[in-house]
Amino acid sequence: MKPFIDIDSFIGLLNYAHLTGKSPEAATVKVEGKDFTAFLIMKTEQDYKQNFTIEFLLKFEHKKRDEKDEIFQREFKIEHHPKEKSRHTEPHVQLYIHGPGKSDKVGELWITLPLETEEEYSDCIKGFFYILEEIIGKCERNLEKQMLNLTEIKKLAEQKKFLKSKIALSLKSKGIEYQNPDGEKIILSPKNVNEILSKDQSLLSFFEAKQ
Repeated sequence: MKPFIDIDSFIGLLNYAHLTGKSPEAATVKVEGKDFTAFLIMKTEQDYKQNFTIEFLLKFEHKKRDEKDEIFQREFKIEHHPKEKSRHTEPHVQLYIHGPGKSDKVGELWITLPLETEEEYSDCIKGFFYILEEIIGKCERNLEKQMLNLTEIKKLAEQKKFLKSKIALSLKSKGIEYQNPDGEKIILSPKNVNEILSKDQSLLSFFEAKQ
């Protein structure tokens, strides 16, 4: 599959009031508070001669500072990229959670999405947007209203279900890799996934209720 993913297909899902940058290849929403910084970044690199997307990224990043000025960071991505950037070249969801406290050091997940068509990839991106509404609200109360066009997001409930079904299939087919804060890697399965999901409530948003 060599999909052509055009960010203009998704730009209407962002809140234009906080759009800090827009070009044919990239769009950024940035919101800053007293103790946090949040970004929503979407970008592509296209091969227009062969009409496919070399690289696509949709990322939400949230950094929260505590009273000691230490950072608790969460990153949530859906992307694909060339093999020289990473061995995770297929479309995947990537989750990263790390902070100063021992319980904050969750680690990183790579969820390979078993996709067959460009339309399936597009639906997963839309479903990712829907899940982001919940994620952003967990990171900072009412922040989702500043970053997303919630009227349009609410229309994507079926795409959210589709993305979660693909993640469930990836879990069953050994397509999810987890790296703990010490750098150790394991493949997740229905038998061990709940131990990882219990480390941070935001992870639960990407998985079906029963594993």
